[in-house]
Amino acid sequence: MNVELGFGVPNYLPGERARELVEIAVRAEEAGYASLWLQDRVTVNRVDTFTLLAAIAQATRRARLGTSVLLLPLRHPVHVAKAVATLDVLSGGRIILGVGIGSRADECAAVGVPFKQRASRAEEAVTVIRRIWTEERIAHQGRHYQVQDVVIGPKPVQKPGPPIWMGGSADRALDRVGRLGDGYMRGGPGKFGFPEAWAKVKAAAEKAGRNSAELARSALAYTVVDEDRERAARRCEEFLQGFYGRVIVDVRRELVVGTTEDCVRRIREYVDAGVQVPVIVPASTDPEDLDRVLALPRAVAAA
Repeated sequence: MNVELGFGVPNYLPGERARELVEIAVRAEEAGYASLWLQDRVTVNRVDTFTLLAAIAQATRRARLGTSVLLLPLRHPVHVAKAVATLDVLSGGRIILGVGIGSRADECAAVGVPFKQRASRAEEAVTVIRRIWTEERIAHQGRHYQVQDVVIGPKPVQKPGPPIWMGGSADRALDRVGRLGDGYMRGGPGKFGFPEAWAKVKAAAEKAGRNSAELARSALAYTVVDEDRERAARRCEEFLQGFYGRVIVDVRRELVVGTTEDCVRRIREYVDAGVQVPVIVPASTDPEDLDRVLALPRAVAAA
C-alpha cells in the first residue's frame, strides 16, 4: 500500500520524559514514518510544543514535523510566526503548522484569552502570521492584534511559508478550513465522518474561489497493535478515558487497533475514506506496544 503515514509523538507523557520523546521521534523516522506530529497543551505537565519540536528538528533529518494541533488563540501571532519560522530554518524547511482553537475554557483563562473569542482570534492570527512570513515590514490593526510597523525575522525556508493545516469538526471550523487552510486535520473520532466533513471543507473552499484539490487531508488514528484483539481494544479505551475523560468513539470499528493485519486493513479504510496522511498515535507507550506501532510502516508498505 502506498500511503504517507504520520506518527504522533506521545507528548502526552509527563514533561520529565522529554529526552525519551526525542528518542521515540528518531526511532519513528528510522522506521519509515514520513511525518512526526506533536499535540499541544499549555496548563498540564507536558513539554512545551515549540521547544520539543526544536529538539526533534535537530535530531531528525527527513520527516516533516508538525503540530496536531497548536492551540493558536493561546499565543500571540507574532510569537507563533517567529517561532515557527525559526523551526523551519532549523529543520531545513520541514515544518507544517497545524492549528486549532481548543475546547478548554480553563486554558484560555490561564493566559487571559476570552473563551468565546478564540475562533475570531485564530482567524486573525493566521492572517498576521502569513503576512509576517512574506512581508519585510508589517503593520496590522485588527480586532484582537495590533502590530506597529515592525520587521520580524528570520523568514521561513519554505515559501511563502510553512503550510497551515487546520483542525476541527464543527461546521464553522470546517468552513474556516476551506476559506483559510492549506490542509485539514481531523481529530480523534476515527475515519467515520471524514468524507462528510471533507465535503463541507471542499464546498467552503470552492465558495471562496480556492482549489480544494490543493488542500491536504489528514486524520489522527489512535492505535494499539496486539495479537490479542480484545486486549488491544481495551488498552485503547483506557487511554481515551484517561485522555478525554470518556471513550469518544467506537474503538473496535473506527480506530487502528488489533493485530498487525487488522491495523493495516484499518489504515486502508482511512485512505479509502479520503485521508491522505493517517497520523498513527500510539495509545500505549509500553515498550512492546510501541515497538509494534513502529513496525507498521513496513507492514503497510508490504500490503
